[in-house]
Amino acid sequence: MQFRHLPIERKLTRVILSVAGISLAFISIFFLAYQYQEERKSMLNNISAIGKIVAANSTAAVAFNDKESSVEILSSLRSKPHIIASCIFDANGQLFSYYPASLKITELPKSINGMGYFFSKNYLEGYEAIEEGDMRFGTLYLKSDLEQISDELQIFVAVTLMVLAFSFLLAIYITRIFQKNISKPIIALAETALLVSKKKDYSIRATKVNNDEVGLLTDALNQMMAEIQHQTASLIDRNQKIIRHSKELEVANRELEQFAYVSSHDLQEPLRTITNFVGLLQKQLPQNSDASTLQFMSFITAATSKMQLLIKHLLGFSRIGRETILDHVDCNKLLQEIQFELDGSIKETNAQITVHELPIVTGDKLALKQVFQNLLSNAIKFRKKNVFPIIEIKAEEKEKEFLFTVTDNGIGFDEIYKERIFIIFQRLHTDTSYLGTGIG
Repeated sequence: MQFRHLPIERKLTRVILSVAGISLAFISIFFLAYQYQEERKSMLNNISAIGKIVAANSTAAVAFNDKESSVEILSSLRSKPHIIASCIFDANGQLFSYYPASLKITELPKSINGMGYFFSKNYLEGYEAIEEGDMRFGTLYLKSDLEQISDELQIFVAVTLMVLAFSFLLAIYITRIFQKNISKPIIALAETALLVSKKKDYSIRATKVNNDEVGLLTDALNQMMAEIQHQTASLIDRNQKIIRHSKELEVANRELEQFAYVSSHDLQEPLRTITNFVGLLQKQLPQNSDASTLQFMSFITAATSKMQLLIKHLLGFSRIGRETILDHVDCNKLLQEIQFELDGSIKETNAQITVHELPIVTGDKLALKQVFQNLLSNAIKFRKKNVFPIIEIKAEEKEKEFLFTVTDNGIGFDEIYKERIFIIFQRLHTDTSYLGTGIG
């Protein structure tokens, strides 16, 4: 599993142990290098001290040319198993004696290469002067392997690994103790958030444990929960009010619809009676009747006709949005039906109507027909004097909808009245200019 997907406890454990492990590794490498240098220095000092002792003890034997004594002195080096070769050169640089006896002459240096001790590839070698006062009688050569350093380093590495293992285990133990103080509040915070999400109960609050960054996060979460709880309560209250108002509106709409139906019958009946009696009176009046009487009669007839038209339109308006039936509507056929119904007005005004190819849409056919019929009838009605109406209807397909455009060459209206013309019973013109009820 990738590090970023690990639980926070394991992340903290890995981070702490990684830092501790890398730190301990660097410290161990540093001490190993230091120990190696110290071992080399110590070995160099030991060999140098042995060389001085052996050289001092060999002075008499070399001075009196006593080879047996010099070999016996060199054989004392058997107690130093790491010294694998030793020999003495006389004052002329010639090989005088050597130890051990099994040593091959070829393994010894052919000549003296300076004084002092030095590390070669796998050995520590060196020369020590055999002298008494200012007189030099010869030179001692010693050669030691480096296994002593290797042995010491192996012991040091073993001890270091044990210390590292103990330190690592101690770090794990300490990490598990301290990480609880870090991870536990975060885990508790996450559990609280999950509980709130599951129960949808925004009254639940997280417990603040510390005053650190996690504590600040806890305060922020609790504050957010309180705000959500307040907003939720407000939304519930608003929804209840909306539901209550919707029910009240539903009842009012039903009553209004019932009133409209009653009006269509009860109010139109006396208007028809008035119209019929006025017609009878007009027929019974003598032909030489007073002109003012005939004018009054025509006023009554026009007023009752307008009242009947207003009631009819009001009834139609009350039915808008009721019993909506969605279906596929061919707008081309719909416009043909409307033009057929408005054929009288179209011929009377010589209106030119251009209908481009229109789409098939999903909607309420009756409502769409009413919209297009109102637009066409208004375009014909509100025409300029002595100008034939020219009307164009087209549609443009958008991403998720169709945009219908109806343009004409009529009188138009001022932008300041664009809201008013959509209010019921509101009109911009008098009846003497353009007939209408303000509903269409």
